[in-house]
Amino acid sequence: MTLYLLHGFSKALEFGVDVPREMVKPAWDYMHRHYLDDIVREMMAHDSGWEFVTFINYVLSIIQMRHGTRIPSRPQSVRPCSISVSNTGSLTAPI
Repeated sequence: MTLYLLHGFSKALEFGVDVPREMVKPAWDYMHRHYLDDIVREMMAHDSGWEFVTFINYVLSIIQMRHGTRIPSRPQSVRPCSISVSNTGSLTAPI
């Protein structure tokens, strides 16, 4: 649910609507912790869930670009991007 709200904030930012930092920062802190504690472990165990990581990357990139908020720190945000890129084949439908 938190990611969907952050996605809504990111869409608002795309259209020039101000989004309160005091709401975005704690939400990303929660998502970051949830990603590190739960999502990565499940993805690695089942070799699935790459779509979720790609969605997180998309929302994070918009918020960082439009809001100027750098969360999470650079080294921790690189890993999800590399996971998404390395699993591109499983994210696309065959033509």
